[in-house]
Amino acid sequence: MKNISLILLFTIITTFCSAQSQEYSFSEKYNVDVPAKLSIVLEDGDISVFSSNEPGIRVNLIAKINKKLIKIDRIELEKHFTIEIKKSHNSIMIVSKPTQKENNKRWNNRIILSFEVIVPKTTSCGLYTVDGNISVKNLQANQKCRTVDGDIHLTNIRGIVSAITSDGNVSFKDIEGDFTAVSNNGNMSGSLSVLTEAISIKTLDGDIKVALPKGPGLNLDLSADKIDTNFDNFIGKIRGNYVKGELDGGGIPVNISTLDGDLRLDFK
Repeated sequence: MKNISLILLFTIITTFCSAQSQEYSFSEKYNVDVPAKLSIVLEDGDISVFSSNEPGIRVNLIAKINKKLIKIDRIELEKHFTIEIKKSHNSIMIVSKPTQKENNKRWNNRIILSFEVIVPKTTSCGLYTVDGNISVKNLQANQKCRTVDGDIHLTNIRGIVSAITSDGNVSFKDIEGDFTAVSNNGNMSGSLSVLTEAISIKTLDGDIKVALPKGPGLNLDLSADKIDTNFDNFIGKIRGNYVKGELDGGGIPVNISTLDGDLRLDFK
């Protein structure tokens, strides 16, 4: 019985370690003061940032070929990418781009380098990738996210938040503060938990579905092919594709629009 228990324990530990080792190619840790600042600029690859209670900033580098994780160290990776990481007492700046030789490879032979970064909760971020998705979770600081070709996902953020994509969707949940979301070609969907500043959500081609909290007075400016909403105590103009006026006496500016798509606005 004892031998069986030991074998089972060894199997669990081995499985756990194996699963952990599959998450990233290698990891680096940097000590920083809080509140911290994080800046990432990528030419290609995803960016994921979330908080933990551990001090410092941990950077997990995820290298994949044809969507499969590869084992590679920093020295070998720098034969394929230029990776610059600058550190100050409270900030980390990461700039990464593939070498010309790597860019010239066929897409299924190229290394795609993504970054997963674990930060203190009060870290403000400036994140940019040309071709990749951005995900940010559980932070209490200002966030700026920009991708040319990719989606943006935001969860549980308190602060001034900006999410801009040229070709992609924006999803958000439990945002508290000034919020701006823009897409040239993509859908917008999500909820804001507390309204304190201006809200601006715009897409040129896509549908929008937003849930706002009940209570605060709003200055509404809505436009879409079709608007689906229901509210009382409104003074202004309501048409099939246009709503402008004051809700509950007016107050916080809320500007939501799509040139080619429908809008659904709920109050929870």
